Amino acid sequence: MNEHSFERRAQQWIDVGPTRLPDDAIGLMMDAIADVPQQRDLVARLPRRMRASRTNMIATAAVIVIAVGGAFAVVLGPMLPDIAGPRPADHLLFAFPEVRTTLERSGGPAEADERVQLGTLDGGLFVIAASCEGSDHMAVAVYDPSIVYGAPEDGAPLEPEPARSMDVVCDGQGHDMKVDSRVAPASVDLVVDVTLGTTWQVAVGKYPDETAKEPTFTSPVITDGWYSLMEAPAMLALSHPGPGIGIQVPDGASEIGVIVQCSGDPITVTNDIGSDAVPLDCSDPSAQQRVTFPAEGLGFTVLSGSDGVAWVRMTAEADGDITTTRPSAPPMPPELAAVSFAASDGQYLAFGSLGTDTQTVVHAPGAPFAVAGGDVVGVGIEVDDGSRMRLELWSIENGTSIRMLAHTEGRIFQSWVDTTHAQIYYGIVMDDQSAEWRRVALDGTSDELVVKMDSTVVPTSIASTLAIDDSLFMVEWCPTLGSCVRNVHDTTTGATRAVELDGERTCDLIAVIDGQAIAATATACDGPQPWSITVQDVDGGERRVLPVPNGSAVIAMTASGPVVLTAEDFADHTVYRVVNVDGTDARE
Repeated sequence: MNEHSFERRAQQWIDVGPTRLPDDAIGLMMDAIADVPQQRDLVARLPRRMRASRTNMIATAAVIVIAVGGAFAVVLGPMLPDIAGPRPADHLLFAFPEVRTTLERSGGPAEADERVQLGTLDGGLFVIAASCEGSDHMAVAVYDPSIVYGAPEDGAPLEPEPARSMDVVCDGQGHDMKVDSRVAPASVDLVVDVTLGTTWQVAVGKYPDETAKEPTFTSPVITDGWYSLMEAPAMLALSHPGPGIGIQVPDGASEIGVIVQCSGDPITVTNDIGSDAVPLDCSDPSAQQRVTFPAEGLGFTVLSGSDGVAWVRMTAEADGDITTTRPSAPPMPPELAAVSFAASDGQYLAFGSLGTDTQTVVHAPGAPFAVAGGDVVGVGIEVDDGSRMRLELWSIENGTSIRMLAHTEGRIFQSWVDTTHAQIYYGIVMDDQSAEWRRVALDGTSDELVVKMDSTVVPTSIASTLAIDDSLFMVEWCPTLGSCVRNVHDTTTGATRAVELDGERTCDLIAVIDGQAIAATATACDGPQPWSITVQDVDGGERRVLPVPNGSAVIAMTASGPVVLTAEDFADHTVYRVVNVDGTDARE
């Protein structure tokens, strides 16, 4: 007899001396009688329900995806049948017939306040159910064992922070908490904290792997005449509230639509602008359901929640152009105000100029980081199944594509516009983990290879950049063993020379100017030691360490020449410093 067989469930019910049957007991008994043999697992006879999982989200210029509760979700509420007398711990999971019981523990009455270690939950989607009597409440918590807690300066030990916890009122009723430990942390320690006199029970059930598997949703269909704001990844709704999206309202919109695709248990869609909660059925993952909201204020959040387990994907759309106006920019010189920018978060492109308070956002999934030149920027666009991309030339002023420049078999990860020579450099990573850096003319001609890193190289760091004056393009990688290789490409002649560099390794290229490479360097880029900001001739030689603390750095052009600007963050403030490229005149 397996642990979920009907015989065991019936025997548990008989053992506790019931005063009435659970609501669904008659149906379960009739199912069991009709099926032969009786040893067959009850779970196998029930309809399989699709379930869901959480995911880490991204913030965009138009939408922020909200994963409530991080990697875990909690839902509290009575779940035990109304049964008199002592109950076996397995009854805590009576409302979850699809789970497999992995842990059952009970104890008490506790002779003192104590913490009880119950075990470890590894790589799965779990429901933890608990009940207690004899005191006011008890706590159930899971901890990430990979976190090492040190001690503060005064020597007092630090109290570990639970990854997720549940306060259980000791009223004899069941309460439950769902924990997803399939990604990070992939293993959690389960403990209970009880007080004097507490009698307690805890049971843990693991959902089938199929339940925790993300379903395949069809591509959402945007409403005719509307504009897509964002397609969020699938998220796991395990509680109320659950995950959702934070929507930034475009100026040109009067209404916002949220297309919802879901699979599993029913969900409820809520928001923070006072609209009524909307219940949605999730039995058909191919269905596309739509909830609309007025486009009022700067933005609002839309959340999904479930009493069970449901996969949810939300796509936001607006009935107007995605143009956003911000507070006026501070006064600045005209030549600075006219500088254009293009930024991508992997889902959207934002275009604008420094001196304006308006930016245009364009939906471009997979678009990588790009360095603009003048009014144009290179944009990588995913095609087919995402394994191939195309490089397009876009106008920043108009927020539109000018022309297609090249197709690639790999993934474009960065591009740089060389306005001096009317060309774009772009980097590609292939399926075999080799990498190429290519250049193509702005009219789409002369697409050619500049530098190639073979798949046999296992780099600890890769850095590439275009010189500020467009005089050269540089690519550098440092393998696990051996010397770093710096490839210096002359943008005028097209000649490339390779230089081997010993000593400290280039972890990041900040800029190349006047034949000098300004970089963040260290003995080992993946080691714990801090980086230094150094200056070195592009063909090698001594690295000069600039007198600035470790931190982020950029190059800035001033009337008196280039300077390195650094930022150092503290708990309550940030200190900015500048230093000349030759190391002189360091100042805050």
